Amino acid sequence: QTVIGPVALALVAAILPYMIMTGMHNLFSPVMVQLLSSTGYDSLFRPALILHNMSEGGACFAVALKTKSKDLRSEAVSCGIGCIFAGVTEPAIYGITLRLKKPLFGVSAGGAAGGLVAGALGAKAFVMGYSTILAVPIFENTITAILLGIATAIVVSGVVTYILGFEDIKK
Repeated sequence: QTVIGPVALALVAAILPYMIMTGMHNLFSPVMVQLLSSTGYDSLFRPALILHNMSEGGACFAVALKTKSKDLRSEAVSCGIGCIFAGVTEPAIYGITLRLKKPLFGVSAGGAAGGLVAGALGAKAFVMGYSTILAVPIFENTITAILLGIATAIVVSGVVTYILGFEDIKK
């Protein structure tokens, strides 16, 4: 395990929301397949994708806790659940974090922190799978590493989003 592994994972997880906005994250698919076929695991892209999704969910839950708007709270909770359990972040990105601006910094911070933890502990995906909490078994014997990274990503993104705040939506 080298220092660059966790740092690379942190950087990729931190910039993923911006790559997803442009669709550039789809470029990772062939690389993930190549990594799995040549080394037997992916310690960069698959972990980064799941960590980003969890960070996005954490930021949405923080927005739901902080907002005074019932409509925004409902939207944020449903987007947060979608990120964590369905692996779909686009509604959260376009509907919550990008629209409110500051929560996007929370997502990047959570992804970076989760990436450092998961990378330092050696999280590796051994098969292709979805980027949801339900796909954790693809990490086989490194499940503990990815679970600690996920917990870090959710907590850090939520705390940073809550502290930074945002301009609440008014009716």
